[in-house]
Amino acid sequence: MLTRRLATDLLTRFADGQPPRDLLGLLGFAADALPVAPSLTLLEGLPIDTARVAVGAGGRRALLVTATPHAALRTVVASLAQRLHRDAPHHLWLVIASVAGGASGALASWRGDGPRPRISALLFHPERVLESDAETLMALEAAASGEALAVHERWCEILGREALSHRFYRALEHHVLTLGEGARGSASSEVRREFALLTTSRLVFLAFLQSRGWLDGDADFLARHLDRTMASGGEAHRRFRALAASAAVELGAHEELVVHHGALVREPHAAPAEHHGAPIALRAPPRDAPTRTTWLMKQIRPKRRTGARAEPRAAATM
Repeated sequence: MLTRRLATDLLTRFADGQPPRDLLGLLGFAADALPVAPSLTLLEGLPIDTARVAVGAGGRRALLVTATPHAALRTVVASLAQRLHRDAPHHLWLVIASVAGGASGALASWRGDGPRPRISALLFHPERVLESDAETLMALEAAASGEALAVHERWCEILGREALSHRFYRALEHHVLTLGEGARGSASSEVRREFALLTTSRLVFLAFLQSRGWLDGDADFLARHLDRTMASGGEAHRRFRALAASAAVELGAHEELVVHHGALVREPHAAPAEHHGAPIALRAPPRDAPTRTTWLMKQIRPKRRTGARAEPRAAATM
């Protein structure tokens, strides 16, 4: 069974400029991969130095490619998936890709039940392998035995979940940085980022409560609360901070909660919680801390206008 240490080592070895040979056996493919002629239509026009194919049981195939230095690996993988989906749809493919020089690596698979493949992929940096990257490889290895189609479906699910996680954190990082940079006042960049992250964390916490139906049972509660706040004089940052603080206190008491007219209360008849101060040990932001809560809420808002909880997607598309 693949350990986290071994999985990290295997992904780190992509820094040599080509996928490690040991990976094939662990994922159920023959160790001797056959070279693919550069003149084939599959590789035509793509920035690829070398390509090999390894055979697995039940129609499973692995395509190992090394892209040229500075190639956009995401684009290369997407192009290969499209061509394999078109020209060899009877096989169940796993693409294992690296960039010459070792700047990046990728593992990708896809479902082919439509005109375009629905690609699920892990893209990583061999010099900075994350714990989640190693855990994804461990999950792929653990799911590598069994009926071929079931293995392939499980791999698409694993890689799709990882792609969604990476996409979410990339978007979150971008919004936090933008929120901090756009703050008014004379605070340092470090302080701005710190309080932008704090504000975002509170909103994510409230979004979780909203998704569980604990905020008035309203799937669009936060957007409506922002509308009411801005219509009554603003101070969105302070009011969201107070709401999050009150929610944290109430949840810590392990009581059944509801929100009534914007205030968290215990069932059945307790008085609404006060929202004018932070009753838990949250450090108050300086006067010139980020106040662009309104902007961040507008980024979240379009996703919540359906009025119902969205079902999680099993795989990400590239």
